[in-house]
Amino acid sequence: MQVDLPKEEADSLEVRAAMQGVPTEKLLSYHVLKSYRGVLHPEVQAFEHGDMLGQPGTKK
Repeated sequence: MQVDLPKEEADSLEVRAAMQGVPTEKLLSYHVLKSYRGVLHPEVQAFEHGDMLGQPGTKK
């Protein structure tokens, strides 16, 4: 799948992903699932609860 974003938005997404310690594709997938399926989707819930984040103290 290809997503066309304005350069500023794409750069911002890459920075946010790096800050959260996740691949850009994973952060983009989170946003797409949240928009399409809603906040109750299991993968959205896992991401929001830190199960997929690369930050210290989170579950992996």
